[in-house]
Amino acid sequence: MTSDSFSPPVILLVEDSLTQAVQARFLLESNGFAVEHARNGVEALVYLHQSVPFAILSDINMPELDGYELCRQVRTLPAVRHLPVLLLTSLSDPADVRAALECGADYFFTKPIDEPLLLGRLRQLAAAPPAEGDGAGAPDASGQPPRMLNLLLSTYEAAVAKNAELRKTQADLRELNDKLEERVRERTLALESSNTHLQQEIVAREDGEARLREQAELLNRANEAIITLNRELQIQFWNRGAERMLKWTAAEVQGRSWRGILGLDGTGSAGDDFRQAIVALRDWRGEITVRNKEGQSLVLETSITGLRDAAGRFTGWLSISSDITQKKALEERFLRTQRLESLGTLAAGISHDLNNVLAPIGMASALLRGRFTQPADLKIVDILARSVDRGSALVKQILGFAHGVGGEHRPVQLKHVLRDITAVISRTFPKSITLEEHVAADLWPLHGNPSQIHQIVLNLCVNARDAMPSGGLLRINVANCTFAVQGGDGPAEVPAGNWVRLEVSDTGVGMTPEVLARIWEPFFTTKGKDQGTGLGLATVRGIVDTHKGFITVKTALGKGTTFTVFLPPSSEAFTDPAAAEETPDAVGRGERILVVDDEESIASVVREMLELFQYQVETAANGLEAEQMFNRQPGRYALVVTDLDMPGKNGVDLLSALRARRADIKVLAISGLSPQERRKLGGKMSDFDFHLDKPFGAAQFVRLVQEILPKPASTDEAT
Repeated sequence: MTSDSFSPPVILLVEDSLTQAVQARFLLESNGFAVEHARNGVEALVYLHQSVPFAILSDINMPELDGYELCRQVRTLPAVRHLPVLLLTSLSDPADVRAALECGADYFFTKPIDEPLLLGRLRQLAAAPPAEGDGAGAPDASGQPPRMLNLLLSTYEAAVAKNAELRKTQADLRELNDKLEERVRERTLALESSNTHLQQEIVAREDGEARLREQAELLNRANEAIITLNRELQIQFWNRGAERMLKWTAAEVQGRSWRGILGLDGTGSAGDDFRQAIVALRDWRGEITVRNKEGQSLVLETSITGLRDAAGRFTGWLSISSDITQKKALEERFLRTQRLESLGTLAAGISHDLNNVLAPIGMASALLRGRFTQPADLKIVDILARSVDRGSALVKQILGFAHGVGGEHRPVQLKHVLRDITAVISRTFPKSITLEEHVAADLWPLHGNPSQIHQIVLNLCVNARDAMPSGGLLRINVANCTFAVQGGDGPAEVPAGNWVRLEVSDTGVGMTPEVLARIWEPFFTTKGKDQGTGLGLATVRGIVDTHKGFITVKTALGKGTTFTVFLPPSSEAFTDPAAAEETPDAVGRGERILVVDDEESIASVVREMLELFQYQVETAANGLEAEQMFNRQPGRYALVVTDLDMPGKNGVDLLSALRARRADIKVLAISGLSPQERRKLGGKMSDFDFHLDKPFGAAQFVRLVQEILPKPASTDEAT
């Protein structure tokens, strides 16, 4: 840079407020000054030991070292004692001026800064900078008349500027006041005109409301909910029928949103056609689902009619609603009952066919077990036998669902039931659900129906699965428990004694108190349409009651649900059904048995099984053929084994025909029909010597035949 180049005067700005420092820097640099910034007096002194600015512009109130002390110390530094010091303050106390004089300040400005005055003073100082030595020392106010004059002058100039500003503000206020008074006069005239128009509208509205009250007195006698609404669907009239139906009083709903009161913008529902009709201002009739004040869901048959004034302008709506909730519930129950009846009929037909399919497989597996010796072959035979047992249990479960929860009770080992169910869960439940199972090793057997116990556990597990759509933990805990007194450590309603406790818990969504109060109701379900019948828990409750047990539930919204079932243990020892299938040792004595079944596979397997035990067997494909064979030689047969459901002549009619020819003939009925279907055949099942449900085990069948046929006389008796 050349020696004659221009460098702007440097001002040391001492200001702890960053915002005010930025504003001051912008002002000074925009007007030809260079700025160095220090955040307090200490930083300013550090700078002054390194550089000499043109002037110092300092705030007074700062941390560590304020402006007064900074000024005093500047006057003690030979290199910078001559510099002009301009103090800034937001205070206007005369004591500040004296303090500025005492510390050796040159000028004094109050905030907010009068920018022209400050810039004018800086330019004046730049035009005639003080020579070094002019500011030596830090004399008191009486020892520096020029500095005192400068301070007083700067204070006076600030006061003059402030006074001019006040005069201008006062003039502006007078002008604004005049304008405001003019606007008030104009507004007053407009309000008076509007008030006159409003009074006219009020009179007209009062006349209309009087007419509405007259009409409302008549409408209040109706049972329907009659409601009038304005254009914005705000309630204007609410008759007593609406109060009774929706539990809101007229005073509570007056002026409120009709949609909000009925829940049509939230928990209620209405079709798209309804919403489109409201938007298009056209009449509509149909069904809407709403909620009353108590939160109960109602189905209303509703008609919405637009209201218009004499000029044809749309003014609002008339809504008339009838409560058809009970009617809809009855219709839904009727349809579900019809579906269940159809399901029962279908289940009975399926069970008969399945039993006829399973029966020969079960007996054939017993025949094969006696012919095979290799472990691998016997394992396959065992698989066949277990499959028949599971299929038979499934058929009984279907029939139990379709026709009720009755059934034969016997000792049941719950751990065996759980074994089958956990196998189903592992194959069919989502992989996102983890199963934890804890079963006591010394678990007592139950006294109950195996198929129904299976249904309890399976229904509770399926409910738990459905409560965890995103996965979770399914726990099954089974243990023995004893209560010395009623309730004990368990529910208050459980009597003292021994119990088998089954707990099925999940980490799912849980239930609200409203849902919890209704879970045992038949047909109640929280699942979507066509996703549940609402019979699962009702069936579980019914089965538990028939087993003289108890069931409780604990739930928390978002934390899961636990069902606990208490069932009485059996006083009889549990016998594994597989162990009961041991082949009888005794054999027949060549007795002739007539086997009657329209299923050739069953007749063939029964024949082979009986012949294996040294009985003579003849078969007939139906009741008519069997009757003809029997009539030719009535004394030829020791026993007749007959199916019940056959074409031409069923088993009951065949029994009557056989007994008419020979009253002492032994007849064993075998059938895959349910008890309900057997009753439809007519006659008395008790007339048969015994009845055996298909499918049955070969050993069970042979043992029963041996019990029915007369036993041979012993050697002692013969002698």
